[in-house]
Amino acid sequence: MKRALPLFLLCLASLLAPSGAPAFPDTAARHAVDVKGVSWTVLRDHKDPLQWYYVPAVARQAEYGRKQPALALIKYQSPSPADKQQLQENAFLFLTLTLGPDADTLAALAKAVAALPARADQKAGQGAIRFAAAPLSGVKLSLLDDKGALLATAAPLEGLNPAVSAERLQFAVALPNFDQGMFDTLLNKAGGYRAAVDYKYLAAAFDRVEWRAAPPAAAAARAEGRIGLGAYPEDVRDKAVLILPPQSPDYALLALPPVGEDPGVAGVNYQVEVLAPDGKPSKCSKFNMAQWKPQASAEARAPGDTGWRDSKNNPLTFLYMPIKACLAEAAAAGKKIEDYKFQSSISLQAAAGRTVLLKKAALDTPLSGSVPVYLPSAYFTAVRMLPDFLAFEHKLDGQHLLLADFKIICGKAGYTGRFRKSDEGNQPFGAYFPKDCSPVRLEVNDIDRQGKRTARPPVADLLKEAGPAVYLADPD
Repeated sequence: MKRALPLFLLCLASLLAPSGAPAFPDTAARHAVDVKGVSWTVLRDHKDPLQWYYVPAVARQAEYGRKQPALALIKYQSPSPADKQQLQENAFLFLTLTLGPDADTLAALAKAVAALPARADQKAGQGAIRFAAAPLSGVKLSLLDDKGALLATAAPLEGLNPAVSAERLQFAVALPNFDQGMFDTLLNKAGGYRAAVDYKYLAAAFDRVEWRAAPPAAAAARAEGRIGLGAYPEDVRDKAVLILPPQSPDYALLALPPVGEDPGVAGVNYQVEVLAPDGKPSKCSKFNMAQWKPQASAEARAPGDTGWRDSKNNPLTFLYMPIKACLAEAAAAGKKIEDYKFQSSISLQAAAGRTVLLKKAALDTPLSGSVPVYLPSAYFTAVRMLPDFLAFEHKLDGQHLLLADFKIICGKAGYTGRFRKSDEGNQPFGAYFPKDCSPVRLEVNDIDRQGKRTARPPVADLLKEAGPAVYLADPD
């Protein structure tokens, strides 16, 4: 009789899947490698001797083009919390960091791994070794000055799917009381500020369909680097800074949500309009939209490139919404600007073939006459099914399993998928539902070589039965 894998292990495994193929680093094959004075931890895959994972040790400021930093500083004024009659200088720092090693470091890691005693019996050389980042969770950015004083902290922007990409981490850092010294340091000083990224990673020993021991605790680690604009030409620095007029900005900036290179997402359309206090679309601001597409197979997408594009295929980080007319309209009608709202309409096309459309009050964001920056929030619950966990090597009533059909259902929406034994080690199956959709149900039918179908006991509520961290990015 086939042994069933406990549900909580299945769910924990989904946390280990990065944006590409499933990742299962093996704690029994953890090694420390020194590259240019920096210690990198590397882990072998649980099954593939040529697949290795690095634990990030260095944080680098990403670029989206040649000498084009993925850093934007938005400077504005707002009433001081202590005295509403006084204006306070504030800023938002939008920043993309990559924790992946550069090409030279990656080559050095491969050379060091090839020389490990544990690989003495391997014939393949360093050129055959592949690297990916160990799956991360609990990520937090800290900005520090050269004396180690903490200036600000921020978690990564919430994305449309649970995958946390070490190659592309996007942050929005609020900087209240942003003085001239901080401005000069970010804009002009070589090296700018220190950036420390603390995170956790799971390194799980995996043996066929069972864990060798209890699910492991997440290990803590840190990657460090520096961020700033001082190393860039003056014209590049000028383009990276936006100084908004006092109190009544002409534009609002909506940060686009990270999507990541998730094979479960085939495309995203993001549209925004302004709603008047009566809930109807207002003509005070034009309709705006952006589109996200996955990286093409032949495309070399820079770490600072978020994948968002406007109608002319130009890279985007924000949607710029003119609101000067909205402020005037509100004043003329005796209304508060906070009574106006941005309404987001998000259409996510899953690779599984279903499109999820969200357009409801939960996505509405009140306008503000003082803070011109609006951050995305989590919109979807993502469920990821991994073929490795269907245990094809076991028998069902004396017959080897051939394949398994499954359905992932929430409300009236459902995804149907099929895994074969040959799919083991390949990409997961992604299903996406509105964030507040509940319960998420799972149905699985095993099919043997004779065509006999055997239904597994259905799971009525994945999130409830397997715990709150089931298919979310962070297991904390």
